[in-house]
Amino acid sequence: MRRCWLLLLVGSAVGGAEQDWPVRYRWTAGEALTYETRTTISGRLTLKTGTAAPRVLPVGLEVTERVGWLVAATRDDGGAVLQVALTALTVATTGVGGGQQFRLALTPQTARVQQGERVWELARPAAGQALPTEPLFGEFRPADALALGQPLKLTVSQGGQVLSREGKGWRERLAGVPVVGPYAPLLQPFGEVLPELPGKPLPAGQEWAQDRQVPLPGSAETYPLVLHFLLGGAETIGPYDTVRIEFEADARTGDRPLQFALAPGAPVALNLSSLTHEVRGRLSLDPQRGRLVEQTFRALVRSTAESTELQVEADLDLRATMLLLSAESDPAPAAG
Repeated sequence: MRRCWLLLLVGSAVGGAEQDWPVRYRWTAGEALTYETRTTISGRLTLKTGTAAPRVLPVGLEVTERVGWLVAATRDDGGAVLQVALTALTVATTGVGGGQQFRLALTPQTARVQQGERVWELARPAAGQALPTEPLFGEFRPADALALGQPLKLTVSQGGQVLSREGKGWRERLAGVPVVGPYAPLLQPFGEVLPELPGKPLPAGQEWAQDRQVPLPGSAETYPLVLHFLLGGAETIGPYDTVRIEFEADARTGDRPLQFALAPGAPVALNLSSLTHEVRGRLSLDPQRGRLVEQTFRALVRSTAESTELQVEADLDLRATMLLLSAESDPAPAAG
């Protein structure tokens, strides 16, 4: 199946003039990039207990996030030090846990939280002062909101590989948000960093593979996911001249412990007997400026987990689009 997909794409990719594309990032100190990602998760959970009739729970989640990427410094080897911070988040849920919707507007020092008509304006306290511990709603506390806006510091190569990190990303801090927390690992199956690239010029039609580790929902453990890439041809997206990169992956795992929670704070220990994870997508890279312009993908996750009294079957469909909204500095592309 994968081979047929690749052969079709290679045929279209090499149909034009042959050219090598610089498939890497080009970091510029002081540059500030803003990306917006829109994610939807739909599907169902099926609960089976003893001889009772199966209980089917619909799953619906829509997330829009806006993240700033500041190039704090560049490295002699072409890499960079990045500061990554969530600046806005809108979440709407249906199905498991009931419908909820809330918005966050964030800076490193403040958070504005809105749920329905209720609004909270929060600020990081001065030294010696404490934040209120009373939840705003569900199990979401003022400290959780302020933590989501804290920047993550990454040292990356020119291919986007993470060499070191300081702090936690916002998805790692999301567990305190009602209903959304259990799905946090699914919001970006490849982590919350930019896609990794080969970091060198490649011709259209070139294939490569990269290993990923995907977190199991409700567990600190991960499972391997091998992404297969294919470099396509040129296309124009708005003001950007880009090159298309297609990717796909299929992963299977099982016999793994995990925690499942129908409601925050009420986890159930299960054994994951089977999980399949299929991914299909594409990204568009501006090769001269060395910027990711757009990434879109669809992931299908099916799993079965069980204990002595409960069996949980999950069938989830995730779709996401990540788009470059702005670049505060826009230097002229270098020659060559």
